[in-house]
Amino acid sequence: LVLLTSLAPADWPPDRLAATYRLRWQIELAFKRMKSLVGLEDLRAKDDDLARLWINTALLAALLAEDDLPALDPEAPDSLPLAA
Repeated sequence: LVLLTSLAPADWPPDRLAATYRLRWQIELAFKRMKSLVGLEDLRAKDDDLARLWINTALLAALLAEDDLPALDPEAPDSLPLAA
């Protein structure tokens, strides 16, 4: 792995730089997932206020969906037992 940066080596040792890059990559993957699940790639509103409302609503829906995902996994520690 080769990471090029203009950050000061004293402030950003290789381990910290790699950890920051990994975190950034996870954020990129989350946005990609949100765009495909919630439809952020098809912004139909042309008015600034409507576009902002659409994006905020889509982000809220994505957050709610992400919050429910662990409950859907029966192996997840926070899952509630299913009613028989």
